[in-house]
Amino acid sequence: VFVVTGGFGGLSVELVKYLLDNKCKIIVIGRREIGQCGKTQTLAKNIRTDYGDKFLSYHSVASLNNANIENSVCSGLRYLEENSIDGIFHLAGCYLKKTIPSMTGEDWSQCFDAKYEGSLALGRYLQQAWPNAMLVNFSSINSYFGAPDLSGYSTANALQNQLSDYFNNAENKSDNGGGAIRTF
Repeated sequence: VFVVTGGFGGLSVELVKYLLDNKCKIIVIGRREIGQCGKTQTLAKNIRTDYGDKFLSYHSVASLNNANIENSVCSGLRYLEENSIDGIFHLAGCYLKKTIPSMTGEDWSQCFDAKYEGSLALGRYLQQAWPNAMLVNFSSINSYFGAPDLSGYSTANALQNQLSDYFNNAENKSDNGGGAIRTF
């Protein structure tokens, strides 16, 4: 069982199909309510038709905090009739096209919430609840080179890269009282 964050946006549709083709069960966590987005509703319906009802569990959350992650994973495992997860693929992010001078505090928060804060919450959750699971963070080349109109996106990805290093550091694993997750 794998958790995929970011709903059915960007790369997640192809990743979910790949995992399902390889007999994995999936818990998808997104921000959109499944009934309020035609695309999400259609994709979930098609996946359930193609792979069976007990292979996909979709959960809508306002943010990736510990309580929302815990509730989504536990509810998803019950629905899928499984007992544990093998890892999380963190694809959530905010692709906001704005230059640094035009960025507001709200814009920065929006960019950091999904990518950086989400990675931090997911890593801490795995350390405590599933210490042998892996966390795969999906970053961007923009984290290294940046782009004039993607300042928030680039910075959030660079911070996410630093979190991967943080969680892979053995000292941080024991300081937080958690287990040894692997991040990529």
